[in-house]
Amino acid sequence: MAPATSAARLHDTALEPIREKVLAGKRLSFEDGLALYRTHDLLGLGQLANHVREERHGDAAYFVWNTHVNHTNVCVATCDFCAFAARKGEARAYTMALDEVVKNVASLPKPVREVHVVGGLHPTFRSPTSRTC
Repeated sequence: MAPATSAARLHDTALEPIREKVLAGKRLSFEDGLALYRTHDLLGLGQLANHVREERHGDAAYFVWNTHVNHTNVCVATCDFCAFAARKGEARAYTMALDEVVKNVASLPKPVREVHVVGGLHPTFRSPTSRTC
């Protein structure tokens, strides 16, 4: 993969010195990390990341089996894009008790190695410093 990465055209010139470090197998600096974070050249960034992945692991990819537990869909936010949220008292609104969440997680198949607890911004669950969309 090195020839494709070295010949690939980067649209963000800030990635050029990073490409040189990546191809030389050198460690990136904090400033390099900021440049990667700020870039809009996602294809160039992906090419650099894939080069490092292939150098380390060959043409193998690894995945973690995970799941999401949505403990509530009750939400005080009014995000325009959300079809998940419900207002407290709506017929489709739900909130799981903590023991239900634990039971749900305990019943997951053994290969599940990550559990993400996600849900709405429940009016009685959120902290006073939480922000809404």
